[in-house]
Amino acid sequence: SPSDTDAAAQHDMVLSEVLSGLSGTVEARLEGVLGGSSSAVTLFKLGNLLLFYLHTIGALLPDKAPLTATLQAVHKASGKRFMAALGAAASKLVKHPPPCPPSLAPHAEVSAALGELGEIMASFDASLIPARMRQAYFKPVVDEAIEPLIGGCALAANSVSAAEGPVYLVNCLLAIQGLVEKFEFCHWRLPPLPAQPSG
Repeated sequence: SPSDTDAAAQHDMVLSEVLSGLSGTVEARLEGVLGGSSSAVTLFKLGNLLLFYLHTIGALLPDKAPLTATLQAVHKASGKRFMAALGAAASKLVKHPPPCPPSLAPHAEVSAALGELGEIMASFDASLIPARMRQAYFKPVVDEAIEPLIGGCALAANSVSAAEGPVYLVNCLLAIQGLVEKFEFCHWRLPPLPAQPSG
C-alpha cells in the first residue's frame, strides 16, 4: 500500500542519514589499509570483503547513499591496486626469470608465486560471486598471473641444456596445472603439456 511504501522510504532515508556519518571514517581507514599494503593477497581479500559489505549493507540503503558510494569507490581502488601488484610481480618473472635449479623442480620463486595465487583463488572461491559469473570475473586475474608465470618458466628452461630444459618446463607446468585444477572457474586455463618424444 502507499503508506507502507512511504514508511519504507522514510526508513531508508533515516538509515542512510545515520550511516552517512560513518563514510569519512570508513574511507580513511580503508585507504590507510590500501596505502600500507603492497601484498596482492591482502589487496584481493580486502576487495572481497568490500564486495560482501556492498551486497549486505548496500542492500539496506537507498541508491547513491554516501556509505554505499564510499564502499564502491574503495572497492574500485582496491581492485586497481591489486591488479597493479599482480602485474608488477608478473613483469618481474618475465624480465628476471628464476633460474632452473639443479633438481629441475620448480624454482622457489615459482612455488611462492603459485602459493600466493592459490590464496587469491581460495579467497575468490569463498566470495559472493555467482558460479555462472566466476570464470569471466576471474579471467583477468588468471591472464595477469598465469601467462607470465608460464613465460618465465619457458625462458628459464631455454637457458639450460636441451636435455634438462623440457623436464624443468614440464615440472613447472605440472605445478601450475595442479593449482588450476583445484578451482573450476580456472579450468579453461589448464596449461597444455609439451608432447613427449616417442620411443
